Amino acid sequence: MTASQPLFLALIGAALIVPAVSQSRARQGIEKLNRKEGLACRSMDHALSVSLWARDGVDLIQGLKPMVGRPVIAKWLAGLQSQMRGARVQSCAIAWRSLKIQGRWAYEWGITRQKIALPAPRQPIVSRGKMLLILRQNRKGVWKIELESWNSSPA
Repeated sequence: MTASQPLFLALIGAALIVPAVSQSRARQGIEKLNRKEGLACRSMDHALSVSLWARDGVDLIQGLKPMVGRPVIAKWLAGLQSQMRGARVQSCAIAWRSLKIQGRWAYEWGITRQKIALPAPRQPIVSRGKMLLILRQNRKGVWKIELESWNSSPA
């Protein structure tokens, strides 16, 4: 073995480890975003929901016009708050099925289920559907939602 071979092997080893570490950090950042999203849903914390979006994010919800930009999404969520007075989230869960990370971009999809109790005499709202998120890591290393597409197709 020559004197340069151990250095060469160390460099090759480091090149193989760095992508795995980056993937692990990216996954941890996305899982943090997902936990915040679940908390925002369960607590009906619309300010927290808005904070998860990229400035130029797009929300595509079945039956609604596309919402483009964080301010538009925030306005829609504020409107929900006034419509849902007295409502209480009984359950809100997303079972993530797939996550693909490519550098500073990622996508994930999952099955979402929600149950919201409404003041009597209204019946609870029960929804199920599929959700797709396109995520981007910003300059500060924080993952943000660039695009959300949700539909109520049976899961």
